[in-house]
Amino acid sequence: FPSLPLELISLPEISSLDDLIQVEVDSSTSNIYYTGMYLVNDKYQVYFMIYNPTGGSFWMNGGIQFEIDPSLVKADDPQYSEYRSALTDLLAQENEVLCWLMGINVTVSEEEGPVKGYHEVQAMGDYDPKTINDVKAIAEKVFTQDYLKENYYPAAFERESSTFLEQDGKLYCAETILTEQKSSYSINPSYIIAAKETDGTVKLDLLADVNGEVQPIIHRVQLARIDDGFRLPEVY
Repeated sequence: FPSLPLELISLPEISSLDDLIQVEVDSSTSNIYYTGMYLVNDKYQVYFMIYNPTGGSFWMNGGIQFEIDPSLVKADDPQYSEYRSALTDLLAQENEVLCWLMGINVTVSEEEGPVKGYHEVQAMGDYDPKTINDVKAIAEKVFTQDYLKENYYPAAFERESSTFLEQDGKLYCAETILTEQKSSYSINPSYIIAAKETDGTVKLDLLADVNGEVQPIIHRVQLARIDDGFRLPEVY
């Protein structure tokens, strides 16, 4: 069950599908068997989807999403300017940093280094890292250290065949066959619906683009406030 939108406290009780307005689904382009909707208020809608009805629990076979008409969201609302600026900057760097941690788009020397399959790092975009700590510092400008330690640092630096290694005062990156994957989906910081900050954690409800078009589905994004700004606690 996804988090309720920040502006909602509860949902009306639904006792049967008869309480919902059925929405037609194109079975040729979707594996959704049934979609039902109701208006929570004059702003929010909730959709219930059943993918594989078996007579069991709805939550084993379906999903739920909250939507809002994008025209009801004030674009670039000034009350969220601090969060919007931080999120825009972080999202612009997010994919690039993750690619570097996996050895993608890292500029390296043509000649192989002293360890087979590794080449000396020459640049990461505009950065010129010389040590593993330099690479970590770059990543920690975007993500929280805890998130990186749990999800990316082991493969990047700590395993026997890690992506990066240091030897004789030089930084090397492993050869990779991985390539950057482009997505048609992107969070749109201009369409923040609501925000709530508690104990250094910022929760944001906002919309996303698909192929450049703003979509009505509400997404939850979080920011971690630290001494020198904000960081992403997960990938978006």
